[in-house]
Amino acid sequence: KCEMKKSAYVSLSNARDDEGKPIIEWIQPCPSVKWASELNRDKGFLINLSSDIQDKLSVTVNNPDFNNGSFIKKRESGRLEHVFLKYRKMGKLAWLRAKRTPVEDRTDINKDFTDFAASYAVEDGYGYSTLTWNIENRLIPSGKYEIMVETSCTDLGGPSDVNGYRTEIIPGIIDRSRPQEYGQPLPLRDTVIAGEEMVVMFTEPLDCSLPLSFDIELRIEGLLNFDKDNIDVWCEGRGIGFQINLGQIDYKKLLNQDFEVEIGRIGGESLSNIYDSNGNSLEFNVKFKRTFAAIDLSSASTSFKLLLEDFPCDTGTDIDVATDEISKEIVDLADL
Repeated sequence: KCEMKKSAYVSLSNARDDEGKPIIEWIQPCPSVKWASELNRDKGFLINLSSDIQDKLSVTVNNPDFNNGSFIKKRESGRLEHVFLKYRKMGKLAWLRAKRTPVEDRTDINKDFTDFAASYAVEDGYGYSTLTWNIENRLIPSGKYEIMVETSCTDLGGPSDVNGYRTEIIPGIIDRSRPQEYGQPLPLRDTVIAGEEMVVMFTEPLDCSLPLSFDIELRIEGLLNFDKDNIDVWCEGRGIGFQINLGQIDYKKLLNQDFEVEIGRIGGESLSNIYDSNGNSLEFNVKFKRTFAAIDLSSASTSFKLLLEDFPCDTGTDIDVATDEISKEIVDLADL
């Protein structure tokens, strides 16, 4: 019979505490990072021709664990390596590191990028840090983008999710181009029939929200001017269409009259204009001239021929009787 009278144990540790006692220190997750300021509030961004700065985007993030040290201190004393701002074109899979504004020090290639754990990043006492993303047109052409901030840590062999952290993805638009007129106004002829629709097309989708943001006038010299009060206007996609409301004028007064159309910002005090869907305005008003055709639709007539098959034709029948029979046959065929 074997009896164990003594027990043996092994002390396991991989670090020591402040008093020098051996302890087991588990792998800590890579530090997290949060969006802050306008990006956190708006959950998106828009750079257009009305933006105060069109080649830079200010990006502010927050270090939620700032009480235990800034990102810079975590990089110097822990396993944190970088806190990069990254971007990609909408629809793409690969993320690219965002470059910051040109820097003088070219000794470290990482100084080209927006790294919130780098020595040039200033983090305040509440964990907030702001860097500028360089979005010059040569680097970031107009388009739809997505951005996020990612922390990365030294890989110690643990699961992948403890070696990095990503913020939520924020979408954005960079549009530095103005809408332009596309082709010639329709219809493509010098004369139009009074009341006929005219259409102007543009190179990109327009802001068609109501009330419509643009002025429109149709001017007949020596007669009168038409505006939104007596012109029916629609705006959809890339087009603006309109026609005169003929209930506002005697149709015959328009016949053979020359007129000019202007769309955009009319008058020095007007704040209206044609805008694309991203808020960029037309540089010059749309203007074109046409002539109302000398066609009086109210006096126009229409004639047609109708062939009735198997209809008995009796030359001896009175013409009025034959006419009545033909009329009844047409009514029956048309199901009137």
